Amino acid sequence: MPAADTRTRLIEVAERLFAERGVNAVSLREIAAAAGQRNTSAVACHFGTKEKLVTAIYRHRLAPTNELQLRRLAELDPPAAAPRPPARGRAAPRPGSAPCRSAAGASRRTRSG
Repeated sequence: MPAADTRTRLIEVAERLFAERGVNAVSLREIAAAAGQRNTSAVACHFGTKEKLVTAIYRHRLAPTNELQLRRLAELDPPAAAPRPPARGRAAPRPGSAPCRSAAGASRRTRSG
């Protein structure tokens, strides 16, 4: 059996066993045996830990949904033009700044603090 098929089989068997008995009640060896693997450490070889296996189950189930949602969003929102840089000129005063006079007598804002 190719590695991708083995991985998918392990994910699907783990999902079923976790649903039936709970994540903490199922060992990685039980999952491998239920998936028809002679190598009892097959789950550890493919996923490393039980936590990573649970993450793989979520990704396996959510990937088609995520792809569909992204396609539908792309249909609704065509790519936007690049944002324009702010106009040059006088900057708006910062919140909390107070007006003051420069040496030349022109009004400017300084930060109060």
